[in-house]
Amino acid sequence: MTFEKIIKDIEKLIETSKVGFVSKNIAINDWLFIQNSIDYLPVLYSISSITYQEEYFTEQSDHLCDLSQVIFWDSKPVGILPLTLSSKDKELFLTSQGRPVVQPLVLDQIPRSSQKKIFSECANLVQTINKNYKIKEFCLQEIYSSKCHISTWYEHFLTKNFVPNNQFSLILNLEQTYEEIKRNYRKSYKSLINKGKKNWEVHIFQEDFMRWEEFQDLHEQVSGRRTRSKKTWKIQADNLKNKNAIFIYIVDNEEIMVGGAYFDLSKDEANYSVGVYRRDLVTQPLGHIIQDKAIQHFIMLGIKRYKIGNKPFPVLNQDLSDKDISIAEFKSGFGAEIYIEPQLIKSN
Repeated sequence: MTFEKIIKDIEKLIETSKVGFVSKNIAINDWLFIQNSIDYLPVLYSISSITYQEEYFTEQSDHLCDLSQVIFWDSKPVGILPLTLSSKDKELFLTSQGRPVVQPLVLDQIPRSSQKKIFSECANLVQTINKNYKIKEFCLQEIYSSKCHISTWYEHFLTKNFVPNNQFSLILNLEQTYEEIKRNYRKSYKSLINKGKKNWEVHIFQEDFMRWEEFQDLHEQVSGRRTRSKKTWKIQADNLKNKNAIFIYIVDNEEIMVGGAYFDLSKDEANYSVGVYRRDLVTQPLGHIIQDKAIQHFIMLGIKRYKIGNKPFPVLNQDLSDKDISIAEFKSGFGAEIYIEPQLIKSN
């Protein structure tokens, strides 16, 4: 069966659901309505993030189709479900833009009994696709959405013998003053940040796209090659224009860029996406002063949480490198707390 035929079959399956589903690409305004109305919007559910992730994932796939759905209840949009079907080397994959399938987001004012039915139908849809097309590798994840309990969605898959595989993220609560946050910085960071500010200038991107081009060149220089397409860089530039991201960079006394970092934004959350620093300055506190500047800026924007990155543990990943551990240790020094973002893997 061709990939195109599979997509048509899945679209028919979606039409028969007891919950009203409408493709994101058709109901884009309804998706944006949910984005703006939901109490807490993780970055991964934002249109800007989905557009980037989808393009990046397309480059790694033979075929790809966005199956993301706006969820309707009583003829009104009440939720969103990011979903992607792709193929690689004749193998099918069901993901959320290349990542584990994330839980549906539903407006909090929807009664709990209705939410349970919605989650159940979304889970049935995902399970039916997996079963019908014999998808071998499948993983889902309950990502942070400001709630301390697991969703009915996650509970549903637990009852279907999916195997838990806990993952952890470093998340900083920004609903406090900068002074309160800085008190929880690692002690050594405070002097390093002061030292860095004396030696370099830190800037927040203000439509200076020459600097964005300079950052791309620095990224290629440090990586030793072009790691992704110009189109993904263009999408990120558009996100900067539309205030769905920020770019913070450092220059030396000759106005030459020595490092920078790009952060994705939703109305509630900031995500650290990519950072790059000149190799000969690797021992200098460039990352420290960028993170400090970013935290101050996020507070000014009224963002609730800053998702700095993953917190890996050797007991959960035996292939963990010293570099991965070192990066996580660096990110841990800014006062973020560890939150569980549980994954479930399909049991054979």
